[in-house]
Amino acid sequence: KILSLKPKYLLLTNIDYDHPDFYPTEESYRAVFQKLLQSLPDGAIVVAPKALRSFVDPLTNAKKIFFGACIDPPLSLMLWGAHNQTNALGVIALAYELGIPEEKARATLKNFAGTKRRMELYTGENDDIVVIDDYAHHPTEIQATLFAVREHYPERKIIAYFQPHTYSRTKTFLEDFGSSFDDADSVALLDVYGSAREKDPSFDMSIFVQQVKKHHEQVDYVATIDNSFSHAKKNASKGSVVITLGAGDVWRVAQMISTKLAAS
Repeated sequence: KILSLKPKYLLLTNIDYDHPDFYPTEESYRAVFQKLLQSLPDGAIVVAPKALRSFVDPLTNAKKIFFGACIDPPLSLMLWGAHNQTNALGVIALAYELGIPEEKARATLKNFAGTKRRMELYTGENDDIVVIDDYAHHPTEIQATLFAVREHYPERKIIAYFQPHTYSRTKTFLEDFGSSFDDADSVALLDVYGSAREKDPSFDMSIFVQQVKKHHEQVDYVATIDNSFSHAKKNASKGSVVITLGAGDVWRVAQMISTKLAAS
């Protein structure tokens, strides 16, 4: 779908391999971005992190702006995490090219509260038990999200409930998923939330559980939404941060927990 677009302004944040059900190799995935860059119209502007310079530079004659990982003075954001700081730097770089003063861009970003299902708080930020939901379903996203939560709550117990999304992604990134939960104190794993377009829905979840256990001591297999809720009632206590992760319906666990907390 992205190739149907002919953007005059392109902010390219990353090209991390994903959607293996549609792109069987990393090369086929990157080819989409190559075609997009090659098809940009005259006068287009590309904004991207410096880490992507070697990828972007040879593919387009468009004006290119590459941004770093920091700015002086530092950004003040409502959003947590280094990944959101990086995204915001890209926005400021593009805004500058569009004639928007840096101070105005900074002020706008400072008041941006984020989007639904991205570190969405279901409770108060400083409640005895904090409940968060996030759409993260790729190893890189999980790492970035949990790092941000750990940075925000360095002393709290973090309990992560992860529902893998699609069998193909779960199989392809199995080893990467295993090491994605370092910033959680405990991990509870649900069954894979499959996609109707997948041809092979078979997957032995015990393999996934064992892979995570190679890197983490506290891992439980909870399988279902209801079991996750029961697990949280038993394991979450004052000082805990409960975070649900995944692109399926795992957000229901966050909703159930927060509803119970509000009623108690």
